[in-house]
Amino acid sequence: NENPDITYNEENATYWVDFTDAIFIITSSLGKELYLDNKFRDLVKEDHMQAESMVLEAIRRETKRDTRSGGEQEAIIPELVSRFSQANIVLFNNLNYYAYEKISTKVFTHFKDKFNEHYEIEFIEGSNFKNFLKTQILNFAPELDARRIKDKVSKIFFDKITDFIMNSGKSTKKFKSIKISISKDATEFLTEKINPLIEEESLVRELFRKSLTIEIDDKITEKDGAITYKVNNLRFKQITKIKDFSEDGLVFNIPNISFDDIAGHHRAKERLHEVINFFKEPKQLDSFGITPPKGMLLYGPPGTGKTMLAKAFAREAELPFISITGLELLQANKTKEIFTKAKEYAPAIIFVDEIDSIGKREDGNSREIPINTFLSEMDGFSDNQGENVFVIAATNYKDNIDEAIIRPGRIEIHIEINNLDKDARTYFLDRTIKKKPTNGKFDMNKLLMYTAGFTGAQLELIEKEASFYCLRHRLHAITQDIVIEQINRIKYGEKLTYLSPEQMFDETSIYEAGRAVISKILMPHIHIEHVSLTPKDNNEHFIAHNYDDIEDNMTIKDFKDRICVALAGRTAQIKKFGAIDGLDTGAKNDLQQATRDAYCAIAHYGMDKDVGYINLNGVGDAKVKNIKNKDTKHFHSKIDTALENWLNEAQKVTEQLVEENWSKIDKLSQELLKAEIIYEVELDKLIQ
Repeated sequence: NENPDITYNEENATYWVDFTDAIFIITSSLGKELYLDNKFRDLVKEDHMQAESMVLEAIRRETKRDTRSGGEQEAIIPELVSRFSQANIVLFNNLNYYAYEKISTKVFTHFKDKFNEHYEIEFIEGSNFKNFLKTQILNFAPELDARRIKDKVSKIFFDKITDFIMNSGKSTKKFKSIKISISKDATEFLTEKINPLIEEESLVRELFRKSLTIEIDDKITEKDGAITYKVNNLRFKQITKIKDFSEDGLVFNIPNISFDDIAGHHRAKERLHEVINFFKEPKQLDSFGITPPKGMLLYGPPGTGKTMLAKAFAREAELPFISITGLELLQANKTKEIFTKAKEYAPAIIFVDEIDSIGKREDGNSREIPINTFLSEMDGFSDNQGENVFVIAATNYKDNIDEAIIRPGRIEIHIEINNLDKDARTYFLDRTIKKKPTNGKFDMNKLLMYTAGFTGAQLELIEKEASFYCLRHRLHAITQDIVIEQINRIKYGEKLTYLSPEQMFDETSIYEAGRAVISKILMPHIHIEHVSLTPKDNNEHFIAHNYDDIEDNMTIKDFKDRICVALAGRTAQIKKFGAIDGLDTGAKNDLQQATRDAYCAIAHYGMDKDVGYINLNGVGDAKVKNIKNKDTKHFHSKIDTALENWLNEAQKVTEQLVEENWSKIDKLSQELLKAEIIYEVELDKLIQ
């Protein structure tokens, strides 16, 4: 039966095989998602029968592409899986470094003996042999493979030696021995970077997760017939694995951008560093009995650098990173595929850009299945630090995200990424000035003032528009006036206001300083998160108050204090610029708020002594119930008079407060012009 050129049958076979006495050994990697879970590996030890059942179920669910129909079919037919249930199932674990070292030692010893036998050149192992062998094995990283190492670890080395001998022009008989030398630097690299991971039995996985190989600086010399192979230096090198470009196209790598490469965003970086410490120092969480967070949301206006910060986070945390979009999560199979692969690289990061595009679950809509699949995958994450898959999501529209996705226990850390601060804008503007042909001087402070509130996308647009302007007008260089014109076009459109940007910022700073100082004096218990020179959103909220603590239980003092705060901005502006220039339409929202507060206090909460204890909502209830005597004209007249009195009184009180605290308001205004945004800690120091 041994002749491969003959087809054997019943008539010409030299012996028979009785399959009732045969043992079939079938190997497979199907069910890989199950094997990657450490909980499953623990189950194998605790309850082998249940683990076998789970393996069979995982194999049964596996599919493959049907080449004829283009659809999906079972990877193994059900009848064969059923037969597997009668077999013994043996699970193989991944090989650790010691296994590769044992394989390498055996094949290297065999090869050197053959080399010596053929060329009569002795390989002297010496005290450096073990470290030398590490360098040769790790040269095959990031995916160490037993077959490849067995076939090539010794061949590659002795090919180098053979090439050296042939290029020397000498006879092989002139060479007697091969010695190994490892420099102090290379030895320190192995001692500090490699050996600890070998002892922890995590080296193989870390090299795979981070796509790292070992780059060797070596040199071969010869003296008196003795060849010396010296390892001068070793370093990690990140490479792209070819399998990441095949089939699914999902590429995990550690980004090459760090926080130092991103200008500005100091407060956001502080928060991100805090989260990174959870990964680097997990004992911090253990000491408080807290499980590792599963996700983080970066939210804010478009073009503020959320994706760059997510990549820098992965680099600083040294975690493999993959970037996908919310639209990709609409494919349930794709979601499972992404999370399965992430577990291979765990701990790792999945970055979901524009997560709001997945939408919300509503009755009868198509979002139910993809969102539930995403939630199921997140809930299936291990709490074990070494298996953690961390989701970073980014959005411009936080309110459009399904609440179940961003609740505690899932994507629970929320960090706001605001418009670019001065440092970030300086980086963009400086790049424009240095990168493009320019002419004349550029006043950076003026440009920074004009671009307050700009996003990174808008700053990049300035660079393009200034270049286009020069091309249209056949100019050879960009000037400051051209840059300012493009800033104004982007910010205000074609029709510009008659006010200069300096005057607008001056008015804004005194207005917001007045509101902030009077708020701190009248309502010190109400936190002000920050005061800004640019609006936080489209509603022109320059000051971020936190009224949550009193919104549902306000006294008459609370109402009157809030009215004064609402009037403080215009009052401060009039004091500085006069009753004509200081009176503009910018106070519209605050005047509306003051009027609303006064009206509610009088007409809904019965807080005016002349109007009395009334609530006009009760009038509406009476009309619905058709109660007689429902004429309320006299109430409206009283309310109008009271409303006028409340607002006049508030105006007088506010004018007095602004006058008494003018030095603080003016000081805060000047600091706001410099810093653009002032947070509560600095605010408290400034107005103490």
